Amino acid sequence: AKRPRIYEDPGGVDTVASVGAAEKGFDEASLRGFFESLPGFVIFKENPRMGGGFAKFASAEAARAAIEMAVGEGVPAEIARSSMSMPGVAGPGPARAPGAPPAGKRPRIPEDQSQVDTVACIGAAQSGFDEKAVEEFFSGVEGFVAFRANARMGGGFAKFATPELAVAAVQTASVIGLPAEIAKSSMGSV
Repeated sequence: AKRPRIYEDPGGVDTVASVGAAEKGFDEASLRGFFESLPGFVIFKENPRMGGGFAKFASAEAARAAIEMAVGEGVPAEIARSSMSMPGVAGPGPARAPGAPPAGKRPRIPEDQSQVDTVACIGAAQSGFDEKAVEEFFSGVEGFVAFRANARMGGGFAKFATPELAVAAVQTASVIGLPAEIAKSSMGSV
């Protein structure tokens, strides 16, 4: 669920929106790198749906200067409708208790690591494995039950019949250079 947008004076917005950067040849890494190099940069959040992302700066002035520099380099940039909130920092909107999951996310129930039957594959894309290759690999490993891709982490989660088979899958993945580790908790029923 989206958080409600709180009206904010555009002159005080410290966040830059870069819409359509992908169409102009700027991928997420180059866009992030560009904004990171600018004075006052705080954080970047990609948004593939808009073909770009948001860059938060230390002040509204730094954000306006970043827009001027971006436009001068051919990078699409405009002031965002509101300032990006920072994780763990109370800003506009309802604050949440420390350690509470974001709205709409289910809480993670602590689980004995020796009982986790799920493998987390983080960074597979950077290692040259696309989601289909990751799923094909794990589906061929003994005890495979299900795979859930996760583009944000560049891989996904593979559920196995037992925790022991999940451990064996991690070891098998390491042989081919596929990054894999036991997940923090077991994947729910599929």
